[in-house]
Amino acid sequence: MKQALIVIDVQESFRKRPYWRGDELPAFLKNVQSLIDQANARGIPIEQVFHEDITDDASDPFSRSSGLVRPMPELVLRPDAVFHKHVHSAMFGQTADGVTLQDWLRHRGIEESCVSDVTSVEEMILPELRLPGNKVDVFREGFIHLAPRKDEL
Repeated sequence: MKQALIVIDVQESFRKRPYWRGDELPAFLKNVQSLIDQANARGIPIEQVFHEDITDDASDPFSRSSGLVRPMPELVLRPDAVFHKHVHSAMFGQTADGVTLQDWLRHRGIEESCVSDVTSVEEMILPELRLPGNKVDVFREGFIHLAPRKDEL
């Protein structure tokens, strides 16, 4: 079965969110790096997906002009493809050439994806990555769940 590792939203932008808590970050990054290293050792392609807001407002940490839509520097990652998404679903992310993640995976015959993600909406990860004939494995130790606490709302 042809596999891929998809690293979603592991980007500097999140450190600028008011609800960011870095206490879980070291363990999360260690787990993600382990996934990356294992994928590299097995010749599994790695895709990296960034969330990017469509704005020129440099004060928005998810704006390209902020300079924060980039990998967290603690990770050693050389992705086979990089996608930028403007919606929750990673499948709509596009390369600089306009190729969607969905098309990239299908074109390469990827049947199984392992996912690592920074998310504030964990329930959206599985539905957004499901494709007919594509199995999605969520590596729970490769997730960091960010959501405002009740006192931060």
